[in-house]
Order: sequence, then C-alpha cells, then structure tokens
Amino acid sequence: MGLIIKAIKSKQKELSMSLLMVMILLLVSSTLMLLIEKPHQPGFSTIVDGLWWGVATLTTVGYGDLYPITPAGKLLGGLIAILGVGLFALPAGMIASGFVEIMQEQQKMDRLKELEEKIYQAFFIEYFSPVIKIKKKLGISHLPRKWLSVPDIKYKMMISEEHILELVQFSPYFKLSNVKLNEQMTVGLELVGGDRPYGLYKNRQSPITLINLYSATQPYFSHLSTVLADMMDANHIANTKFTKHSFLEKYRLNTVINESYFNPLNHPILSELSHDMISISNSSEFIVFMINAASNENMLQIEWPLRYGDLKDQATTSERIQTHFSSMASEYEMIAKHKERTSPIDEYHVARHLNERTGKEPLFLYINVGFLKKKAPIYYTFIHQLSNALSAFINEDIKQ
Repeated sequence: MGLIIKAIKSKQKELSMSLLMVMILLLVSSTLMLLIEKPHQPGFSTIVDGLWWGVATLTTVGYGDLYPITPAGKLLGGLIAILGVGLFALPAGMIASGFVEIMQEQQKMDRLKELEEKIYQAFFIEYFSPVIKIKKKLGISHLPRKWLSVPDIKYKMMISEEHILELVQFSPYFKLSNVKLNEQMTVGLELVGGDRPYGLYKNRQSPITLINLYSATQPYFSHLSTVLADMMDANHIANTKFTKHSFLEKYRLNTVINESYFNPLNHPILSELSHDMISISNSSEFIVFMINAASNENMLQIEWPLRYGDLKDQATTSERIQTHFSSMASEYEMIAKHKERTSPIDEYHVARHLNERTGKEPLFLYINVGFLKKKAPIYYTFIHQLSNALSAFINEDIKQ
C-alpha cells in the first residue's frame, strides 16, 4: 500500500490533468445529452439526470436506467462510451507506471547502499607492505586510506565507472577527485563523509581543536587533518563539501570568508557550522585553523595572534616554534616559516567571527600541498612529526 501511495504521489501532476479531462468531458457530454434527449423522454429532466448518465457511461458501468433513444443521442452515447474507456484506462496506466518506477528506484537504492558499504570497507584495506608497517608503527591502522583510485575500484572490485558516478551522487561519504601525480591526472575517491551536512565533526573533549575549512578545495586535506587530529587526540571540524569554486551550485559556498557570519545567520550550512565551531571552541583552550598553502614554498608556515607574543619570562613564541619545528624543516630540506600576525584579517573572516563569539583567536597553520601528494610512508611520517611538534608547542603554551 505504501508503494502504491508513493506511485500515486509520483504521478500526481499527470493524474490531476487526467482527472480534469474526465470532468470536462463529463460536463460537456451530460449537458449535450440532456439537450438532445429531454424533449423526447422524461428521464432526462434535469442536469443531475444528465450527470448520472454521464458517470454510468464514462465508467462503462451502464446501469440501463437511463439511455438515449434518439439517433443523435445514441451517436453521442457511443462516442462518450469509447472515450470513457480510454480516459479511465489512462490513470490506471499512470499508476502502474509510477509503481514500476518506484520499484526500480527502490532496487537502485538497495544496490547503491550495498555498493556504498562495499567501497567504504575497501578504504580500510591496505595492501602495500610499507604503508601497513608505518600505520601499525604509528598506531593508526584503524584510520582509512587517503585515496582509492578509480582503476583499483574498476579492476580489483569489478565496479564500473558508471556505478562509481552514481554512487558519488547518492552517497555523502565519498568525493570524486582528480589529482596530478607523476605528471599524470589520476581520478579516485576520497572518504569524506561525516555526521554533519558540511562534513566531519569529532568532539573528543580535548583542549585542542583543529578546524579545517579547506578540505573541499584540496584533495587529501581532510584526510591529513583527520589523521593529525587522531594522533593529537584533538577535536576536529572539517568542511569537506562546500567551496566557492564548486562547479555545482548547491556546493558553491565560501565557508571561510562570508558576510553572513556577521549578520543574522539564516543559511542552514553556515548556521550549523558556526554553532559547532563556537560550542567546541568554548570548551577548548587552543584552536588551530588549518590552511592549504598552495603557493607557499615553505613546508609549513605558522601565524600566531599578537597576544601570543607577549608571554613574560618565557622564550618568545618565535624561538619556541623554531625549537619545536626546526628538526622537521631540516629533515625535509624545507623552511618552517613562522611569523607574528600583526595585520588584521579580513573583516568577514570566520576567525574574526570566532574571536567575537568566543574571545579566542586561532593559530593559523599553513600546510604545503606538496606533502599531501607524497607517498604514504613519507606522508604518515610527516604527519606524525607534525603532531609531535605541534603538540609540544601547544602544550607548552597551555601550561604557560
């Protein structure tokens, strides 16, 4: 019964048009028959009699209590009877068609859910020995892989590209990304789904919170912040779906710089994102705002608010950052740049919104996108070293 109701609702417009046609034909035929037969038989005396004949004729019931006796009336009655068969068969066909479509859609949903579960589980399978070893050594074997290429899905899981595209449109868990690796474009899936419309939210009741609103822009970036938050046991918020550069209008939204943060918030995505960031920031002592540094030559760059530079009787923030991050810069032959943020940020920046609502100002952490494309052993080792250096720096600051 539920499926039949869905079928009727799915064909509501068509059924309404069909019903309107039936009503028009009923009124016209009944009026004409009344005009033709009324002078010749007492049965057709009012419009009600004509309508009763019309209903009986259009539905092909034919009770026989009223019927035309004139040649013109018989001709009209025959035509109406033939039209009635077609008109009343039309809604039945529409409902049957809607029922078939609902059943096919249900079968498609069942197939996509099964496919979703299959590919989701595949993200937790590593077959490359060095990756298995490094993840086990770092205690992150429970975390998903950062990438599942389309060729792997096609030839190792026997899933066609057509079904992959259908799955990405259906499932909130996956994002299709194209990445340039070894001077060649490679296409694959990222696991980005979470329990929020904007992406990922994890409240570990930690004094440290990582906020990553650039995940939808840069491939692998949500995976990096997820792994980093897990290693640091930090709270984590990541926007994995919305970007101002999206080709799809429904995902075209700037979550970093948006005037709506400073007006009455009526955008559902920004409202929920703002609520989560404010609530989790209020319970945190340190907020790290992660940014993908696409044009930055440095391995990483740290910008801290002016107030962090005023720590009395302690080494300056610059010296402490240099102490904790210099070994990483040396190992990767890149400079760990750091500077005090003295210039004001954009007036509509989300960091300003957070500062006004919580009184806290995040530290900006710029990550070079080159490291996001490194091979897995180097990639995970880098995140582990970044986790240790950042944790040491933050914990020292919290103690102070």
